[in-house]
Amino acid sequence: MSEKKEVNIGQDIFNLACEINRGARTEAMFSDPTFRKYYNDWLDDLPPVEEQEQETGSFSVLPANEESENE
Repeated sequence: MSEKKEVNIGQDIFNLACEINRGARTEAMFSDPTFRKYYNDWLDDLPPVEEQEQETGSFSVLPANEESENE
């Protein structure tokens, strides 16, 4: 027997519309010279990736706080 697969065309169309809208908004933002200037200034202010890695270092997962669990 073949299984019936539920297809939601409406959701697919909605997702596609959202994707198109997101792309159109992104294109509109970057075509605005004021936005491009602020975006480029923001990128210039970011530290290089190597510096970011050195500043953050490594991290470890801490165990859960037992006091809050007992409350």
